[in-house]
Amino acid sequence: MTSRSDLQGTHPMRNQAELESLVESCVTQAESLLSSLSALDWLGYGTELKYSDIPSLPRLRDFLSAALAITRTIENAGCAIHRLPTEILAKVFGYLPQDALAGHTFHRTDFPNTDHHSVQDYAALQQVCRHWRQILTPLPSYWTTIVLQKGSWTTSDKFIEFYLAKSVPQPIDVIAETFSGLAIVAQHSSRLRSLQIQHNEKWTSMIDDAFGSLCHGAPILESFNCHIQAPNADEELDISESKLPLVFAGDTPSLRKLRLHGFTSWHGNQFDHLTHICIHGWSSSNTISNGFQELLSLISHNPAVEEIYFSVLDPWIPEDWDDTLLETTHLTHLRRLSLSNSTVSQYIALISHLHIPAHASISLNNTIARPEDGNIVSLLRDPFKFDNLTNVKSLVTRFACNVIAFGPSGSLQINTAYDYGDRFLRYSNLDEWFFAENLREVWLNSPTEDSPQTDWFAFFAALPSLRKLSLQAVVTKPLIRALSRQSSPPRFSTARTLCRSLQTLWIIEDYDMMPNWLNSSYYDLLQCAEMRYANGVPFQELKIQSAIRPADGWPGSMVDALRQYAMLVDMDAQDLAVDIPEELNENLHSDYWPKWC
Repeated sequence: MTSRSDLQGTHPMRNQAELESLVESCVTQAESLLSSLSALDWLGYGTELKYSDIPSLPRLRDFLSAALAITRTIENAGCAIHRLPTEILAKVFGYLPQDALAGHTFHRTDFPNTDHHSVQDYAALQQVCRHWRQILTPLPSYWTTIVLQKGSWTTSDKFIEFYLAKSVPQPIDVIAETFSGLAIVAQHSSRLRSLQIQHNEKWTSMIDDAFGSLCHGAPILESFNCHIQAPNADEELDISESKLPLVFAGDTPSLRKLRLHGFTSWHGNQFDHLTHICIHGWSSSNTISNGFQELLSLISHNPAVEEIYFSVLDPWIPEDWDDTLLETTHLTHLRRLSLSNSTVSQYIALISHLHIPAHASISLNNTIARPEDGNIVSLLRDPFKFDNLTNVKSLVTRFACNVIAFGPSGSLQINTAYDYGDRFLRYSNLDEWFFAENLREVWLNSPTEDSPQTDWFAFFAALPSLRKLSLQAVVTKPLIRALSRQSSPPRFSTARTLCRSLQTLWIIEDYDMMPNWLNSSYYDLLQCAEMRYANGVPFQELKIQSAIRPADGWPGSMVDALRQYAMLVDMDAQDLAVDIPEELNENLHSDYWPKWC
């Protein structure tokens, strides 16, 4: 940490009375000086008199400016902020660029907060007082984040040069909403650690020239984030204009994180050491020729990639893609794969070319399910490409349009842009999910699919390893009757007990689960518990969280009846909630990785 003596020097303590005497002496001299200056009849010398004709005048001005600066320094010494130790002020100043830099985590935000204009902010701080200027000037680390805002206040080139000179020899992080000054920054590309450009306008010659200035190598560049305005949905794609030109002469050996928005192509750039890739397209009825191959090439040329985020795939993959499969890419280091705002066919097209390793997480968000796409989970019929789903143990669904499956081997999360009902998730066809037989916990939350249309017998038959079942905001009658083999369909043996490993049943917010109703689902639950007890597979735990709490509670006789067939019965349970692993339930990004609950 910077010490006080380094920044301020050492001064012997003096008596306050002595200081007061010196100040009074200065006041007397100042009064005399003011009187002498007031007596000058400078207008009498006429208009021909030039400032340069009086060599002593600049010296007088400098003396007066220095005297004023000392006076203000003495006054500032009495301010509370000045009484802070120098080390504390130095620490506080060090946080100035953090709002723009630390808030940018690759998968959390699209572009950092640029509320602070670093060049302007530090210029303002330097004007406060000499003490603050003495703290700011000698420390290069204060000058390493450069935020160039687009607005009425434009930073002069000389100011940017001064700012960059102050940061030598530290690595620099540049965040630009304007291309003004970028050419000067490009001269320091050897020190660039991260470069983020956001320009909310379409491609112009100015943009082309700005990228042309990035012509020198950037050996320590780690992150490159570039955003330009995308073409209109019905606009013909001009490949030459929306193509990212060669930047940094292709010399970016340390580049690991790449984010591109509004570009159709990036061919020619040697991106082959990336660990994080984010490509954001736009809605379009036109597809780039060989665009899919280029998208796959970007992945295959970066075998160490850990995180992939693709959104709006229209420019590269047709909505109805059905071409011959290309070579499969094995992503041995992949941890996260997020695809969003695209159709089921586009997801299937891309994933069919990838081999997902164990321990990876997949997020398919804002999925567009068209009638011709069929069931979205059809992509799960190929178990050989999903090593991350071989040991999935838990399945959670919500509103028949959201599902998350997770376990020791990895996870899968699917969300649709709207409630597509049976076009999204068909409970009757759960046996088509190759990992269904391994599921130990299933949580159904508000399935909007009409229960009579669902073959719940087939649903439970696909879950031989199920140990815990939670039903939230569900009409439970058909499910409980299926589980207890009431009215079994012909293809199911009446002697067969479904889900023999099932031990725990939670029922949450079932409006039919009331003690004073003749048609209450309680009686179906009682019959199910009795049947399972008789077949040697009793419930170990039954918990009921009522949607409407009975005024007088549950009658003791009804509770005791259930306790004959289950070890633990709680008819007045509270705060029953699904348990999603913390790492899968972060609010990372509304497009790529939304918070589950």
